[in-house]
Amino acid sequence: MILKSLLQGTKGQTLKILSDIGFNVPKVYFFSCKDWKKNHKRIIDTILNQYREGKIVVRSSTKAEDSDESSMAGAFESILNVSLEKIEIERSINSVIESYDGNPENHVLIQPMVTDVVMSGVIMSRVLDDGSPYYVFNYDDTTGLTDTVTSGSSINKTVYIYNGVEEKDFDNPLLLLGLKMVRRLESLLKDIPIDIEFAIDSTQNIHLLQVRKITTIDTWNSTIINQVSAKM
Repeated sequence: MILKSLLQGTKGQTLKILSDIGFNVPKVYFFSCKDWKKNHKRIIDTILNQYREGKIVVRSSTKAEDSDESSMAGAFESILNVSLEKIEIERSINSVIESYDGNPENHVLIQPMVTDVVMSGVIMSRVLDDGSPYYVFNYDDTTGLTDTVTSGSSINKTVYIYNGVEEKDFDNPLLLLGLKMVRRLESLLKDIPIDIEFAIDSTQNIHLLQVRKITTIDTWNSTIINQVSAKM
């Protein structure tokens, strides 16, 4: 499948393709550090033309992130709530690039801030430690922010849901949106275990913020799925 090779790209490249095939991804614009060094004024003008209101997030999108060996989640800087002013945009992009490893082919990802958030968090398609067949929801439905789970800045909720659950038996409409999204991704990626970041707004639109491989798969018990399924 196309997405198997896609997950070898940067965060920005992954999200752009997912947006193109119909997932609800906040508008994506990315560029390389090399291009920024050569054409930063043009890039800033492009950002101002594409994002005309609200605020933006300047996100890391490096070659080193989300690889088969390591996700490096949180290793590089991302800056939220950046005003649409040239000086603020330039300062934020430079700050993100300064956190990088020096590779000129690394990307910087620009997206609009998701507003009116009622739930945000991370969903893993398998249990991280041993690969058990449960969807693991770590979420915040209190603060209205999009990064509390990934930053560890607040007390969040965790729910384990057996992956054989039927959607008609689900009693939380917001978590059901997340379940449907991760299952849709699974149907495309087949045997690749993933974790996704998401945010749901007050109109119950779910926004896909990131998809990456789970990198602990080599440590899992290969018989764990059969063991769990036999007990259900």
